[in-house]
Amino acid sequence: MNRRLMRPAAALFPLAALIAAAMGSALVGRLMLLYYALQLFTLCAVDCFRNGAAREAGVRRADRRFGGGITQLVLGTGLLLAALLLCPELKPHFNAGLFAAAGCVTLEQLFEERMYALGRRVDGVVLSTIANLLLVAGLLLDGAGGVEVNLPVALDAPFTLGGAALGVLIALGTAYLVEPAHGFSFKPVNLALMPRSCAQTLLYPAAALEICTVLPENVRKGFAGLEPLLYGLILWRLARTTCRCTDEESRPLNLLLVVLLAIPTAIGAVFPELILCGLPLVSFAAAAALAALCAGAVFCAPAWRYWMGFALVLGADALLVLKPLPEMWNMAAGCACCLIAVALNLHKAFLRKAKRPEPRF
Repeated sequence: MNRRLMRPAAALFPLAALIAAAMGSALVGRLMLLYYALQLFTLCAVDCFRNGAAREAGVRRADRRFGGGITQLVLGTGLLLAALLLCPELKPHFNAGLFAAAGCVTLEQLFEERMYALGRRVDGVVLSTIANLLLVAGLLLDGAGGVEVNLPVALDAPFTLGGAALGVLIALGTAYLVEPAHGFSFKPVNLALMPRSCAQTLLYPAAALEICTVLPENVRKGFAGLEPLLYGLILWRLARTTCRCTDEESRPLNLLLVVLLAIPTAIGAVFPELILCGLPLVSFAAAAALAALCAGAVFCAPAWRYWMGFALVLGADALLVLKPLPEMWNMAAGCACCLIAVALNLHKAFLRKAKRPEPRF
């Protein structure tokens, strides 16, 4: 697998949502729900294109796969819109502005992946940064009151929709000015990659939704609140690769996930009374643990160091919740578990395989 196919900029989307939610925007939860419903109905069109384009050596074939991604996105959006409008139980909760904003976010991400697929890595990062800044601005403006628009359907998020739509327009103009189209086809050739792409996109959101809606109250207590789930989503999207990493490729990813998993646990051990976004830090630690579990199952190579670090941080979480020891001993044991977990995964994490020297003739 090409190491450069990892997408650290993919974490900007949940980070934008987390910033907006932490600053009081009440629209983030519904936007994320519609976004992932759209991923489900489009059969993860963005990740299908990403995985398909990673297999192509030529830009023409990659651009044809981009057209297939557009087809998936249009058909899936139409199916979801029909379900929302025709289902009596869902129709009262339908909001045209947030639905359109979720569609614009997905389309903009598809253009980002085209830039990556054509070798324009910096342009993809710039597009992602601009689009997510606009999304944060829209969510905050709507959360501060926004404006009311007299339309046949509810539209209570005009700034969010405007920011997302502006992001799409910038992505569309930039994508074809910087890299003109090399080929186009509406044939949905990416559908063959749908099973893997859906697992890579939906496993953590589906698990989080299951815990938040189905399990008993005492089990899902640690997952209360949107902000912890968005923190876990940052871990999940940081781990995205086109396929499971090899042992060597997985080491930096393992270290990154364990560090992000240990951060809320270690802070909670030192400051047990600290409240973040109205929630204890154990909520963030629990959501991060779920994301790390899903990421390890899908993206990381099976490695005992990663799972031992995961178990150590879970042990620190248990100390944080149960407090079986005196306060100072409890804090010391929790921090020690986190430090050992990180130290285990430092082994060869920054060691790169030496390039073979070119043969001389």
